[in-house]
Amino acid sequence: MILVLGLFLTFSLGLGFTLWITPNLEKLERVVLAWVIGLGFATQDLFLLAVLNIRYSVLSLSLFLVLENLFLWYLIRQKIKLKIKFKFSFSSLVSSTRYWLEELSLADQILIVLFIVLVFGIFVRAIYWPVYYWDALAWYDYRAKIFFDAGGIAKAVSLASIPIHGSPPMTSLSHTLIYILAGKNANPQFLYPLYYVALLVVFYFSVRKYCFRWVSLLFTFVLASIPFFVEFASNAYTNLPYSFYFGAGIIYLYRFMQERDKGLLILSGILLGLSAWIRSPTEQFFIATLLVFMVWCSRQKMSFSYIVFARPATKESLSATSLYRQKSWLLCNNNLSSK
Repeated sequence: MILVLGLFLTFSLGLGFTLWITPNLEKLERVVLAWVIGLGFATQDLFLLAVLNIRYSVLSLSLFLVLENLFLWYLIRQKIKLKIKFKFSFSSLVSSTRYWLEELSLADQILIVLFIVLVFGIFVRAIYWPVYYWDALAWYDYRAKIFFDAGGIAKAVSLASIPIHGSPPMTSLSHTLIYILAGKNANPQFLYPLYYVALLVVFYFSVRKYCFRWVSLLFTFVLASIPFFVEFASNAYTNLPYSFYFGAGIIYLYRFMQERDKGLLILSGILLGLSAWIRSPTEQFFIATLLVFMVWCSRQKMSFSYIVFARPATKESLSATSLYRQKSWLLCNNNLSSK
């Protein structure tokens, strides 16, 4: 029950954020973005708790998430009153789903069934097996359990038998989030198929804007069935989360170039920024993307648009990652000097 409540607060945080920056998203697309963005922000909340020297617990984490949600949804409510009509009706959802199913061709139905079978198999594998891949077990998940046992990053530095500040912590902190909510015996590996589904949904709806449905489904299925991609969808490596944040960031940047929706530009910057919260070094990829975007802006006579893109991306990547490394090094040096 606590796990469900914590994940709901995480999802609500991401949902509010997506509504705040851009209302022009497909419903399913918004749902998956709400989850992955909310998870990224929740891990940064855990880092902020560590910076404030607040011990990790269900109470501290829940209180932090509740306060953030209240503030964000208050702002969203004001914006919805003015600009967005946001209504939900279960009957309309059922009728729209039925209408959508009736529109599907036989080829579409076959592809969707194959998607369901593939995703179900990946979820079963991820949930059934514990974290067992070498780097995931000996590094990412180990670091998460040290964070959980120590109640934060500060004490974890002294408890760990190996340095724990060598790479960005989002993967480990997402595991720590699950351990806080469900206990140390929980299996956080169910998070990774969600990244898999999220990337497929974003890819499909983005391609669908420019192609027929069956073409979009076909190429999405080709992406979904790549063996390397399927393998990483059910293990706790950083490859798939990084692929989602960076890949989706590039997709939304391209969509901004086509649609000129400022919200898509901000969304792209946030996603690319969060990618630096997972793997390092990633700065060269962001800089290369920024340079290409700046050239495009200059040709389109939109010289200041890249600032809107760069600001959230650099804020997420530089502040989060650099602050983590600096504080971890400081804590490590303090602990070493005290021994």
